[in-house]
Amino acid sequence: MNDSSRNFVVHIGTQKTGTTFIQGILSQNRPELVEAGWRYPGARLNQQHAVYGLFGDSIEHIKDASIYSRIGADLQDKVHSNLQGDRNVIISSEILSELDDNAVDEFVNKLGRPSRVVLTLRGLHSLLPSIWQQSLKTGSTEALPDMIARAMSQASNPDKAWRAYAFGEVVRRWARWAPVHVVVVPGRGSKGGATLWDLFRDAAGLPEVTQTTVPDSASNLSLSHESAQLMRQMNCEVKAGRISKEEAEGMRKAYLNMVVFPLAGGADGGSRITLPSEFKDDVARWNEEQLQILQGSASSIHGSLEDARWMPDKAPVIVDGEIKRVAAKQLMHILEILSAKSS
Repeated sequence: MNDSSRNFVVHIGTQKTGTTFIQGILSQNRPELVEAGWRYPGARLNQQHAVYGLFGDSIEHIKDASIYSRIGADLQDKVHSNLQGDRNVIISSEILSELDDNAVDEFVNKLGRPSRVVLTLRGLHSLLPSIWQQSLKTGSTEALPDMIARAMSQASNPDKAWRAYAFGEVVRRWARWAPVHVVVVPGRGSKGGATLWDLFRDAAGLPEVTQTTVPDSASNLSLSHESAQLMRQMNCEVKAGRISKEEAEGMRKAYLNMVVFPLAGGADGGSRITLPSEFKDDVARWNEEQLQILQGSASSIHGSLEDARWMPDKAPVIVDGEIKRVAAKQLMHILEILSAKSS
């Protein structure tokens, strides 16, 4: 068990809950954190690869954890040496929310018992569509209703792939070893005015830092619903074309970087991705079950749980005409680029 005079804070995600933003602030403020007696180990944005090296055998999509073993061992050494040197440590990796009970026990055995764990939370009505559009960027061909139906089939007994979305169980799992402080990501129109960083810093017990804005990351820009449907169709065509994995990846990157991301934020005229109406009641029920488990296990909640309960009144109806209109805007954008290059 770690000495109570030294803080070992572990941010476990989950995915798509502002983790990149939080990690960006932590990484760019490393010098200030050091002056205040804190360490955010390594030089990367987060400690994700190191976690792969230490616990990859327990993570669904990691096929060969050995390639990360060196960086994992390095994190283990840094955590131990800093805590032994009377320095506070914070690490952040959303993949930690996917660990099962045995792997969490292994975490404590390898790195030590945290003084506190922080989980950032979004409601499932918001999280599931966000996860879907992110999967399209890496080549998925699954339709949103199919993905949500698959998630719902795992609600009562989630396997490795869906374990992190049962967020109440995640809190319960980690609360066996340390107090878990939950940060609710502020929703649209959220009352109170506290930013995600304000809430996170308070939950983690961190000192104030100067740089609290980070550059937008294109990889985290949200697709419109229409762009997501076009992206999915492109993935289907690429898959049917039997081209190499490298060629397919290059095509997706070109489409995202040249067309989708420059027109993100509503510039393509598309609508926001929301939960399909037919899943609203079932997802709301699953979400409430997990919130009840969370409230019984969490040590504190920062922000309003109402932001994790909000459900969209009605999902937009996406018709072919809207998809064609967005496709036309994307085509015009490509033609503008080609015209500028040829002139």
